[in-house]
Amino acid sequence: STAIGHSVALPHARIDTDGDMAVVIGRSKEGIDFDSIDNKNVHIIILIIWNPSIPGLFNHLFAGLAQFLRRPGFRKRLFEAKNKLELYKVISEIELSLPRPDDKIISQASLLWKLQKIEIQKKKRAAREKKKELVMQADLIRQELDRALLDRFDRLMERYGFAVAELDEGACQGCNINVATGMSSAIEGSNDIYVCENCGKFLIAKKNKD
Repeated sequence: STAIGHSVALPHARIDTDGDMAVVIGRSKEGIDFDSIDNKNVHIIILIIWNPSIPGLFNHLFAGLAQFLRRPGFRKRLFEAKNKLELYKVISEIELSLPRPDDKIISQASLLWKLQKIEIQKKKRAAREKKKELVMQADLIRQELDRALLDRFDRLMERYGFAVAELDEGACQGCNINVATGMSSAIEGSNDIYVCENCGKFLIAKKNKD
């Protein structure tokens, strides 16, 4: 489910479009059962359609929207807007920090690291509501990543319990073995994702963990 709680849902679709994204807003007075993390019916639905050629775009949008939609006063004004103009004015207050065109590789590396943290958390004991939230977060990130990356990620997670390792002082922290000097320099000076030649885990520069 993409219901984030507080009677709000953010369904989405990754579709090739002429533009970068489209947003559609719907409201329901009666409420809709959306399998929300807080088990409440959804009254505000914001559908997001975005271009898959821009990895990371949806996560930026989702994080920005969720931050505003968790505010009771903002949700109240959104639901009580009398027409499209009032609705547009409320939505226009949302400030989003969108990725630049050259952020594609940075996003892929950062999302892989975030996905690993979430998958590890999912395996630990947590309340049902927390589990549902983690599953939702993981699903959102997975939709941003390439299928080939995800297939390799899942195989590594199943075999080792983690799939992404940090490069520290020239050594892969997944196997504690030094990588080739040329590769180490390339990783430290790049935002790209590399694979350790020894253990096969994804190698990322420390800056891509954030």
